[in-house]
Amino acid sequence: MLKIKKQIKLFNNSYRGDSIIEVLISITILASVLVSVFVVVNRDLAIETNAHNQTVALNIIQSQLEGLRVDIQKPSFDQRIQTQVPFCVNFKTNSLENLPCYFDQNQNYSSSPPTTKNQQYKYRVQITPLPALTSAGLPSNVGYNFQFKVDWASAGGLPSQKNQEILYYRLYLNPTNPSVSSGYGFPA
Repeated sequence: MLKIKKQIKLFNNSYRGDSIIEVLISITILASVLVSVFVVVNRDLAIETNAHNQTVALNIIQSQLEGLRVDIQKPSFDQRIQTQVPFCVNFKTNSLENLPCYFDQNQNYSSSPPTTKNQQYKYRVQITPLPALTSAGLPSNVGYNFQFKVDWASAGGLPSQKNQEILYYRLYLNPTNPSVSSGYGFPA
């Protein structure tokens, strides 16, 4: 019997459970690691979403520019530019539309802002004709100046994220063949 008591006493002394302090410290360490991982992943997702939005915006600007190059051959184009009213190119009707103009990432057009039913139309497009400037000795009637602007809601509510793309573009006319145009652009 004495042997059993000694074994029970040895067993009780050799095995001690974790104290509540040790458990609380380990839970605190685990929680801080999980919170930091969540913050990093959430920030990375917001940055990736914003990079995607910038790429889509540049693609929309490129397609709007190509639409302008087609519309420059129409007789009404010059009258439209003289008004200096912002517009966009609607590819479904092949026409210049008054604002507001909203597009989705597949360049589908909508004249109404995003709602809960059509959230994909989140890219607001605005092409603004700018006053003609003379550059490199060329007369001002040789080309048209434009400001292309695409904006969207920032990802994850991060105010530091860039949520617009602006590109200035000069579309030159070929004096011998007005149906041929070229140009150059530069970001804002």
